Amino acid sequence: MPTYTVEMTRAAHRVYKKLDPPVQKRVKTEMAKVAENPSAAPQLRGLPLPVRSHHFSHQGVQWRIAYTVDDAVNKVVVVLLGVRENFYDRLKRLL
Repeated sequence: MPTYTVEMTRAAHRVYKKLDPPVQKRVKTEMAKVAENPSAAPQLRGLPLPVRSHHFSHQGVQWRIAYTVDDAVNKVVVVLLGVRENFYDRLKRLL
């Protein structure tokens, strides 16, 4: 299975820039895991696009990375990232 390239939307990058450096490092690590196997995360229902949600915990806080997969060009596009609280509401407004 080929490794996928990872890109971020403007909304995801805006959130990423505001994170503390240790959290940014952890998010990069988790994005690398997503690039290795993008189909491992569950696909979300009730959204206009086929979005998957990768879950991880950092210092007791639940984080989410929502992304779409383009198998034709081996690319993962991170739509949004953030803490679990109100994450899915923000994702629905964004899409």
